[in-house]
Amino acid sequence: MTHDAASPTWDPEHYDAHGRFISRYGLELLDWLGARPGERILDFGCGDGFITQEIAKTGAHVVGVDLDPNMVEATRARGLEAQLIDGAALSFDGEFDAVYSNSVLQWIKQPEPALDAIARALKPGGRFVVDVAGLGNLAAILVAMRAVGDELGGDPDLAFPFYAPTTPEFTTLLRAKGFEIARSETSPRYTALPSDLWNWIGSIFHPFFSQFDETTNEAARKRVLELLEPVLRNASGQWHIDHVRVRVEARKVG
Repeated sequence: MTHDAASPTWDPEHYDAHGRFISRYGLELLDWLGARPGERILDFGCGDGFITQEIAKTGAHVVGVDLDPNMVEATRARGLEAQLIDGAALSFDGEFDAVYSNSVLQWIKQPEPALDAIARALKPGGRFVVDVAGLGNLAAILVAMRAVGDELGGDPDLAFPFYAPTTPEFTTLLRAKGFEIARSETSPRYTALPSDLWNWIGSIFHPFFSQFDETTNEAARKRVLELLEPVLRNASGQWHIDHVRVRVEARKVG
C-alpha cells in the first residue's frame, strides 16, 4: 500500500506459495503488539489478511487497509474488515489503540506522509508496532540487478525500490512524528526460501524485469540468478535471501 510506481501488484495465491514466510516472521511481533479483547487495531498493509486474522483471534476488532485490490479481497474472504486505501490518505482520527505494520513501509520511498497518517489514526498513548526493511536488506540481490541493468541498458532506479533505513534513522524519524520509542532492534537473517529464487524475485521485482523486451527479460533473469547462485544458494541447492529488518515498538505521545 502507498506503493511507489515501481512497486509490485500482488497475486494472493502466488504470495501464499512463495512469500508466506514474510508474514510468518511477522507473527513474531504480535507479542510486542499485545492485542487485547475489545481494542481497535489497524493492520496497515494487511496483505491477504493472514496476520490480521491472528490479531482478530485475540478478541480485538481489527481493520485492515491495503492499496492492492487483490489482497483486500483476500482479506475480506477471511471474514475480516478491509479497506482499499492509500496509506497516506487514511481518514481515521484518534480511533485506534494500536497500529501494526509488517514489511510494508519499505515500499514507500518517502514514508513521512504515511507515518503522519498512522500517528493521526492512533489514540493518545496508542501503540505502533512495525517491521520495515533495514539498511543492507537484500543487498546481494539489489547489487546483482543493478549490475545486470547496467549490462543490458535498464533503468538502475528500478533495481532499488526500497526505503531501507538504519534503526537509529528510523527511530529518529518516528520521534519527529510524535512517537516515543519503547524498544527497537535490528534483525539480520539469512532466510531460506520455500522454492526457487526466481519465484520470489520475479514477483517482488517485476517492475525491474518487465522494463525489458521478452528476449532481454530472459537474459536478465538468467544473468541475475547466475550472479546470485554462489552467494545465495547452499550446497544442497536451497536458495536464501539476505534479510535485514528494523523492528520498533513505539507509542504516540500525548
